[in-house]
Amino acid sequence: GIPPHAIDNVMDRYYRIGERADGAGLGLAIAKEITEMHGGNIQIVSPPPGKTVGTRMSITMPAADPPDVLLLGNDVATSKAVIEQLVSAGYSAAAESSLEKAMDRIRNGHVDLLILDLSRPDSCGTETIAAIRGTERGRRVSVVVIADGDQGTAQKDIMSSLSIPVLTKPWKTNDLLDCIEHAFMATGGRVSSNGPRPV
Repeated sequence: GIPPHAIDNVMDRYYRIGERADGAGLGLAIAKEITEMHGGNIQIVSPPPGKTVGTRMSITMPAADPPDVLLLGNDVATSKAVIEQLVSAGYSAAAESSLEKAMDRIRNGHVDLLILDLSRPDSCGTETIAAIRGTERGRRVSVVVIADGDQGTAQKDIMSSLSIPVLTKPWKTNDLLDCIEHAFMATGGRVSSNGPRPV
């Protein structure tokens, strides 16, 4: 464990314990900085209560609200399946069939991720994405596209060039969650704190 006299300095950059210490003395300093940047803190107890050797390190982080996910689509079965999977993974999820209403929610900052079902009859996916990305807030919204299995190569190439993951029907829950993770990573957004892939 960490000697009790070193606890106050062990998270300082380049601090090392002993003459033959391994490492550069940066690991705990970096962990402390990242934790504090997220509003958390690290506690060190050496030795832990009831022990004579060892060190216990605890990291405490503030809870975060789950991301708001909006599904834009007209297919009731698809909407229901997506919403159920998202809610069970810890996301806050809703569905909308109107592009106008979805745009209002995006402009008002109530959407972190948009899932666009390309089977919507009222517009093609690229036009909808252009409308969303044409707003300041919309440029910060992560996007996932749901497509039928017979989606054309041109449409896939367009989505790939925009770094928009495409989920092909039918899908498995993990496929949906993987697409969401990739979408958040592409825009620097966040994934659910309650879901399987915490930030």
